[in-house]
Amino acid sequence: MESVLAQWIYDFMGFIFLYSGAAKLWNRELFQAQVLGFDMFSAPLGRLIAAIIPLVEIVLGACLVAGGKLLFASLVAASGLMFVFTVFVTWAYLTGRTFSCFCFGEDDGGISAATVARNVILVCLLGVGVWFSLMHSAPTLFFSFQRLVIAGYAASSLLIFLAGVQLLSLQLERPKKV
Repeated sequence: MESVLAQWIYDFMGFIFLYSGAAKLWNRELFQAQVLGFDMFSAPLGRLIAAIIPLVEIVLGACLVAGGKLLFASLVAASGLMFVFTVFVTWAYLTGRTFSCFCFGEDDGGISAATVARNVILVCLLGVGVWFSLMHSAPTLFFSFQRLVIAGYAASSLLIFLAGVQLLSLQLERPKKV
């Protein structure tokens, strides 16, 4: 059972990173404008960051899904990157910044408590994934039926997760009745 849960975490987080990186590449100009709009970096550095982040996310996502010898290093790198993202969105939220995180390619108008909570949950999942990787050998069967079922569950979980985050964001943005 632990190996199924571990594999689900690796696949789920891999799909999160693959989706996030692809969404940023899809809206490359908007993502670059968003990074430059933070006014935290010089224009050349901001453009470089905007070019690198989606590629790093895609490579990490692919390594997490593929597993193998790079799994542990990918988990640690993904945990570090997600931690940096979480610190950034927490800082933005606590200081009242009004820009979108553009985490999944969306430009929905702001970082909220839901954004911070979502990132904390993802950091925790990656932490559990690192722990599983340290305590147990990673599953090695890449093309088994069980592996395909787990990947299907992880992909379905990703869709449910994204829909839930979107619904929560809409709920938090809804004007309160007086």
